[in-house]
Amino acid sequence: MVRTVANLFAVDAGFDSRNVLTMRLGAPAAFFSDSLAVTRFQDELLRRVGALPGVTGAGLVRNLPLANPMGDWGVQVEGYTPPPNTGTPSDWQVVSPGYFEAMGLQLKQGRFLSTADDIRGPLSLVVNQRFVELYMAGRDPLGRLVRIGNAPDSLRYQIVGVVGNVRHNGLTREVKAQFYATMSQFARSQGNTTRNFSLVVKSSSNPLPLLAPIRQIVQQLDARIPIADVRTMDDVVKASIAEPRFAMGLLTLFGVLALLLASVG
Repeated sequence: MVRTVANLFAVDAGFDSRNVLTMRLGAPAAFFSDSLAVTRFQDELLRRVGALPGVTGAGLVRNLPLANPMGDWGVQVEGYTPPPNTGTPSDWQVVSPGYFEAMGLQLKQGRFLSTADDIRGPLSLVVNQRFVELYMAGRDPLGRLVRIGNAPDSLRYQIVGVVGNVRHNGLTREVKAQFYATMSQFARSQGNTTRNFSLVVKSSSNPLPLLAPIRQIVQQLDARIPIADVRTMDDVVKASIAEPRFAMGLLTLFGVLALLLASVG
């Protein structure tokens, strides 16, 4: 069990959890009437948090890896025809510019999503390596067009970058095809505004002292917005393997008791 837990900690999750603070926020429709109001709140939040001393990166994400489970969405990939009776599923992730840098994702090709990928810009998509392996068949993914959903008239995104695989649903779970879109562009193409999201903040040292000034920023922007589920990414990783860690601790305790009983007896 000790080896099992040690091996789990050694698994490459696809991101760098060191010195990253996370928290859950929401922008309910009762407070923010439309997607533009949500986008303005998110942009100003990132601008102010990014300017705090010690902050080296900040971003927003719909579902935090190893904390919030992710589902998939059917996609249509230019030049790829799925085999009969099969689909083209891909886990979907919606992020803000700056998320990849704050989480330390590895850029394999192209570029990350940026502030240029806003509600007015050309629709841009970043995919993971597994997406390329499954649907590109050795072709260069950059510049390929992807439709989200099965509707033939849905808007087309262009792949602008490829990132390393992230083990989102568990350190031992299979890595699936995954795509990333910016929150503003996703709201434009799908009509689905991301109102609940996690803020991730990368610090040059221990990130916990950043909590107080971040709370103050949120209160200044809108005092009605609660902050929940405050954790470091290191804590998120530990929580994702809580069961084997508990079993290891229990077996270690029994082993020590057995040793003591054998010594006394």
